[in-house]
Amino acid sequence: MYFKIRNQHLALCIDSHGAEVVSLQNIHTGRQVIWNADPQYWDEHSPILFPCVGGNWNGHITIDNQSYALPKHGLVKHMDFTLTSQTEDTLVFSVQADEQTLQSFPYHFSLHAIYQLNDRSLQVSWVVENHESELDMPFMIGGHPAFMLPDFDATDSIHGYLQIPQVDCLVSSPTLPRGFVMPQKAELFPLDHEHRLSLMNDTFRCDTILDLRGMAQQVVLLDKTGRQLQEIIMNEVPVLALWSPQDGCCPFICVEPWWGCCDSYESSTPFNLRPFVNNVTPQGTWKQGYQINVLD
Repeated sequence: MYFKIRNQHLALCIDSHGAEVVSLQNIHTGRQVIWNADPQYWDEHSPILFPCVGGNWNGHITIDNQSYALPKHGLVKHMDFTLTSQTEDTLVFSVQADEQTLQSFPYHFSLHAIYQLNDRSLQVSWVVENHESELDMPFMIGGHPAFMLPDFDATDSIHGYLQIPQVDCLVSSPTLPRGFVMPQKAELFPLDHEHRLSLMNDTFRCDTILDLRGMAQQVVLLDKTGRQLQEIIMNEVPVLALWSPQDGCCPFICVEPWWGCCDSYESSTPFNLRPFVNNVTPQGTWKQGYQINVLD
């Protein structure tokens, strides 16, 4: 079911299935910010990744010497959330562990996804609750928002730019399309003198640019003329993933803030010991998120 709110600048639509942003539109220009899920390229908009990010080797995680089948990017993007609160500018959705999730992730949890419009911005917040009385709960969470590239033409040499003021070069850990980190030397993606990465037809021949340094806290998306479209603000995010299918010959770009990371190739590391895993204590909560500022 779709739920909509708007203010004087932005119109937002959320699908309760996965609590996924399916539309964010600039009311003044009519420009659609979020990818339309055309299955020719990718049939999703902006899924929430929880309780894992990326793939798990052999499709399983290990917790306390027990193996659990957990699909790539987790469970909740396939689950129906409940709208628990709505105001003029805010939507809050919630989902809880059930008998089915416990077969894949053996913890009683709640996840709340909060969407708030403020002027020309959308604030996305997640609150993770651990309902276990004695057990710490390891988990990962991430955003996977896909942003439209206006006036896409496959014959163009450049489809747009990502400007990342905090760095001069992206350092990417090699990945496989199935979502695993490969034990190989990192690939470098130098930015230009304006701290911009050009989005071209072969930029993502590597599948995913995965920077694990935690340095990129702001990413600005520009169209192919250099016009600023929106910026993504990420609070203390340890992992930045950038992805576009078909090597980058595609009308959208994903800018993904991850509090977690995909499994390593042929890894046998227990889930709670994997890099970038988070932990919430019994009866505790954890909160994080990101912000989209629409600039044009």
